[in-house]
Amino acid sequence: MGKDNIFKRPAILFVVLAFMMFLVLAAFILRARTTYNKIEGLEKYSGWTPAVMREYASKLRSEGLINQAISAYEEYLAKGGVDSETRANIYYVIGTMFMDAKNYEDALAYFYKAEIVYPDGSFKKDIGVNIVTVLENMGRGLDAGYVLQERTVLSSQDIKKKPRGEIVAKIGKREIAMGEINDAMEKLPSWLSEQYKKDELRKLEFLQQYVFIELLYDKGKKLQYGKSPEIRERIEEATKQFVVAKVVEDEIKKKVKLDPSDIKLYYEANKDRYAEKEKLKFSHIQAGSREEVEELLKRIKDGDDFFSLAESESQDELSKDNGGKVISWIFKDGRVPGIDNDKKFVEELFELNVGEEPVILESENGFHIVKLIEKVSSTKKSFDEVKGQVEYEYRRQKEGAARDEFFQQMLESKDVEIYSWKFRPKKEEAGAKEGQG
Repeated sequence: MGKDNIFKRPAILFVVLAFMMFLVLAAFILRARTTYNKIEGLEKYSGWTPAVMREYASKLRSEGLINQAISAYEEYLAKGGVDSETRANIYYVIGTMFMDAKNYEDALAYFYKAEIVYPDGSFKKDIGVNIVTVLENMGRGLDAGYVLQERTVLSSQDIKKKPRGEIVAKIGKREIAMGEINDAMEKLPSWLSEQYKKDELRKLEFLQQYVFIELLYDKGKKLQYGKSPEIRERIEEATKQFVVAKVVEDEIKKKVKLDPSDIKLYYEANKDRYAEKEKLKFSHIQAGSREEVEELLKRIKDGDDFFSLAESESQDELSKDNGGKVISWIFKDGRVPGIDNDKKFVEELFELNVGEEPVILESENGFHIVKLIEKVSSTKKSFDEVKGQVEYEYRRQKEGAARDEFFQQMLESKDVEIYSWKFRPKKEEAGAKEGQG
């Protein structure tokens, strides 16, 4: 029995040692596996050279795969061995991608990273401009102003264009030049733009509207409305609409070609639309009854001044302080201020002539002593006078037809299926389903 114990003890010792070695080996393998899992995202590219890795990231960026490109760039940097200038350049590229995606917070972070890693990079001015732009888009206009003041290296040309032409308005320190206003007017339809440019008073009105919109926009940025999820959703929807409009515009351009002779023919077929309509201006004294108005007319015939009498006796509050004069032009198919759409009254007005004695007319509002002041006959405008407007309206007509055709073609695409039967009244829907069965 003792001899057996002597042989058994070493055996037990050997088993214990073997088991302990197994545990150590298992722990080593487990740790190695854990380490591998942590860097698995890098190990899958372990066979790629840095140049290939960077080319891959650039390819993703060019394809518009922003999130994937950013991940690839970050993996490229994580592999190490990248010098400060290259690293800063990559940070700058990532910042611009975030900026293009309107993720302004992350864009700002990466621009600052690039600036800290390599302060004297060739992109120094660009980073400054982008930081100011990002801050403004985040609604932090005051911060943007401070940054702009601190970065004296930035020239005014980097942030804004030099004023073009005479300065016509100021908002704080920002000067608005006539060139900026002209650019805004150019975005209007050509015929409308021409009307603003020819009339100085209308040009002033446009400038006032432009300044008003700029003030509202500045206020919205200060209130950081740009960070509102609702506003960003609307911006996204507006972007979608602009993209759609651009697609439609390009498609229509391919289909619509305007021939000058066709524009002239369109004018000839619609001359009456471009005529200066017959119009007139008049003065009147309004009274509540025929007896009152006849008494007033008798006083005029006896020598009382028409306009003075209108001021003292007329019941029309809109015109009495102006001697009974209705300031606006009256057209045959239009309305009369204070009287509205009384067709019979308007027809009788146009039967009168300038220089005739005042007459009594009846309207829905009562009785009037009417005196015609000015009357202009209808005149047809020449093609040259209205060419811009004719071309605009003819183009809209042609583009409308082309747009409808394109819309129908898109809906009839083989990739589109619309279940129109689901939108019929219940009875028709049941019949349609039975027909399909």
